[in-house]
Amino acid sequence: MSYTKIESKFMQTINGVVTLYVHDKTKAKIMTLSNDDPNKVFSIAFRTPAINNAGITHILEHSVLCGSKKYPVKDPFVELLKGSLNTFLNAFTFPDKTMYPCASLNNKDFNNLMDVYLDAVFYPNIYKNPYIFKQEGWHYVLENKDDDIKINGVVYNEMKGAFSDPMSVLGRNVMHSLFSDNTYGFESGGDPKYIPDLSYEEFKEFHSKYYSPSNSYIFLYGNLDMDERLKYLDDNYLSKFEYVDFDTSIKPSKINELVVENHLYNVNEKSNNQDFLSYNIGLNDNSDTKKMIALTTILELQFTKPGAPIKEALIKAGLAEDIDIIFENGIKNPFLSVVAINSNKGNLDKFIDIINYGINEAKLNIEEINASLSYSEFKLREAKADGPKGLGYILKVMEYWLYDNDPFDALDLLKYYDSLKKEDISYFYNLIKELLVDNKHRSIVTMIPSETFLKEEEDALNERLKSYKASLSESEIENLISETIRLKEYQEEPDTKEAIDTLPKLTIEDLSVEPMWTDVTADVLGKYRTIYTNLFTNGIAYIDYLFDISDFDANTLQYAKVLSYIYSLVNTKKHTYSELNMLEQLHTGGFTTNVKALDTINSEHKTFFDLKISAVKEHLIPAVQIVSETINESIFDKNRVLELLKEIKSGIEQSISHSGHQVAAIRAASYSSLSYYYMDMVSGIGYLDFITKSISEYSKNGDEFIKKLYDVQDLIFNKKRYLVNFTSDDSLTKNCFETADILYDSLGNNTISLKQDFIPKNLCEAIHTPYDVNFMARYADMNMNVTGYLYVLRNAISLDYLWQNVRVLGGAYGSLIRFGDLGSILLASYRDPNTTRTLDIFEELPNFVKNLDPSDDEMLKYKIGAIGALDDTFHVSTQGISAFNAYISGLTYEYKKNIRYEIINCSKDDLVKYAEHIKKALKDKYITALVSTKGLNECENSFKVKRELFQK
Repeated sequence: MSYTKIESKFMQTINGVVTLYVHDKTKAKIMTLSNDDPNKVFSIAFRTPAINNAGITHILEHSVLCGSKKYPVKDPFVELLKGSLNTFLNAFTFPDKTMYPCASLNNKDFNNLMDVYLDAVFYPNIYKNPYIFKQEGWHYVLENKDDDIKINGVVYNEMKGAFSDPMSVLGRNVMHSLFSDNTYGFESGGDPKYIPDLSYEEFKEFHSKYYSPSNSYIFLYGNLDMDERLKYLDDNYLSKFEYVDFDTSIKPSKINELVVENHLYNVNEKSNNQDFLSYNIGLNDNSDTKKMIALTTILELQFTKPGAPIKEALIKAGLAEDIDIIFENGIKNPFLSVVAINSNKGNLDKFIDIINYGINEAKLNIEEINASLSYSEFKLREAKADGPKGLGYILKVMEYWLYDNDPFDALDLLKYYDSLKKEDISYFYNLIKELLVDNKHRSIVTMIPSETFLKEEEDALNERLKSYKASLSESEIENLISETIRLKEYQEEPDTKEAIDTLPKLTIEDLSVEPMWTDVTADVLGKYRTIYTNLFTNGIAYIDYLFDISDFDANTLQYAKVLSYIYSLVNTKKHTYSELNMLEQLHTGGFTTNVKALDTINSEHKTFFDLKISAVKEHLIPAVQIVSETINESIFDKNRVLELLKEIKSGIEQSISHSGHQVAAIRAASYSSLSYYYMDMVSGIGYLDFITKSISEYSKNGDEFIKKLYDVQDLIFNKKRYLVNFTSDDSLTKNCFETADILYDSLGNNTISLKQDFIPKNLCEAIHTPYDVNFMARYADMNMNVTGYLYVLRNAISLDYLWQNVRVLGGAYGSLIRFGDLGSILLASYRDPNTTRTLDIFEELPNFVKNLDPSDDEMLKYKIGAIGALDDTFHVSTQGISAFNAYISGLTYEYKKNIRYEIINCSKDDLVKYAEHIKKALKDKYITALVSTKGLNECENSFKVKRELFQK
């Protein structure tokens, strides 16, 4: 074997064996995590510290997936999305590393994904094809000699979107301010102002240095033949390279002083209290795991938990609309950032004084510390993750291994919790003194609103481009026009059959007609309904106490949504919310409340108020008592509720720049669909308007608002609306029923029903934002039940039509299409430089469908991708929720099996027939656009209604 085994251990965390190797020839680092998880994960990562602000690492992350020596197609990543059974396929750029993970339940598919990714990172086509760099990074656009020069590129537009969000920019500026003497002082994603400074030669040189096996971290996870995979890795890739002695280590920061920085951000209209203030503390390194866990606990208790004294003092001082706390400990130099959102710079001194006083005079309670540690330990044992479980482990390991710390530590954290629980209070006080009080490594960063900032940036860019054009000779201008044409020709030219045929393929035999399915047991005990999913949960019960509020009108639902946010954040008759939080940490693995919406296959809309808990057997009774106390004894103090309304408002505002495509799509659909109307009213623009109005009128209507909360609470929590969903193993069933009875007995008997108030509106709406990019969305309704054919069609539209036209040719960061169960269509673009061009692409969708003429191989890929999108592996708690959703929605095993059968047996004609249905549906102009000032000027004639995103 071509590897030296460094260490091997059985790790309880993954219930398997973890082995660390080094490749003898190249010194590549390899970790195998072997267990019985069928969802296998591969990842290769490189240590890639940013060396400037031009986004080299980010552009490379995109570009290496645009064709390679073995797979010379233009976009193998898209081809894999089209025709793979993957359960995860993506790539990540971090401030100091780049990762390429993939996962699949299918062995053959997993091996295929692994090979494509390895060939991509080691042998990308970037060296012989400069158009990859231009498309994914940046390029000049000049179509006619009299035109102005423009800049386009996928990463360029992605980062224009990122730099439009003040909280995102603030977070970046905080890290840069604290660590200006090492890699964290640079913008790894790329600052749009500096991305055009990156040359093609610098781009290639960075890859040649950093994408070496000698600088790689390779992972294999799951139920795999590890010896076979390691042999394959060496035979096909690692053995082809030599060792490169190149220092990529992250240098520690040596700054030990206060840094002060002031920045501007764009708003459409200035008003009072729009400043962002941050006070930040930098740490030397993250190598002492025990200290980092202890510090995380301290910061949670002092800054972030409900009732945390420092956050509480800042809120009570009225310094800001919201206070956000960030502790970034996944990099070599961790940092704490305390942010005042929508504040005033005149509050800065008081803001800092309160934080410093809170740190210096911190009062710790060993009972609270142990409760927090117990809760964190519960979450660690539970091992819930977004995406494949193995990926969560791999990401955690990289937080240690990348900085030459012990990677096994990342999988053996429980020992530190055991150790910390034995420490007395002095250990934690000493830590506060060492890491916070005596630490002079600090910064103050502010973000001040400006109505002219974006225009000044655009004017400066336009002037720069004008000056650049003026410096060009006639022949250079002609060459630039030719390059614009050649790039477009490259983008539009389809891959040859020979190139496509190089990609590894699955066959129709690799597809299963059997859906992933979890049975439920539904019962009516005479008093209320229960839905029970029997799964192995490792001694944890997952319970949803649900209340059917499907009859609520939109305004009543909005108050219900407010309740779902403020529960556990207000006092009860027995406890302060700080005390209640400690009880939740002692007795539960989490207690959350939300408004949950589902559609049924019979066109019904179902809405529930959902109270969700998880707990082990001995804590189930106190856990349900917490739930009962919350919904029956909460006190809606007028001042406290106003504080929380401001938190809700700032949270929605900050989220829109990240999820503008979803917000726009929900808004567009809300003009026609009852379900989406309610979604907009409780999570979108409609909800933001409601919260904004409630705050502005609170001084005169606050008492009425509080009364409405109590009234809606009485409407929700009554016996007639009650049902319970729980997921557990047999040993906990009796206990779950017992908790359900306890809560049932505490409920009232109010049976008032309300009338739904939805009236369809044919709006066509442009919403003006302060961002530098656009989010375009369109909704249509074919009024037909979904079939397996639509899943196949979605794959074709998403990855052949929208990807090519919106992303590749248009330069947007992303696009989406979604077919609802009742034949609805959602189309949207994400961080898009275009407006009417994208709307035209949506409009031309029927022609694409009408002219679809896929080969047999292409049809097979569409089918495989459609099946892959249906299958996922969930944490056991999510399996139970998914089973409940299917039951309520009327989705049966036979229904899901029929969908798969239709996918597998779909023909070209089954797709083309939808062209007329889509064309007819698109006659209704249900369109919403979140647009920049420039975008609004381009497209305002396309819209009937125009408004500002943030209303006063």
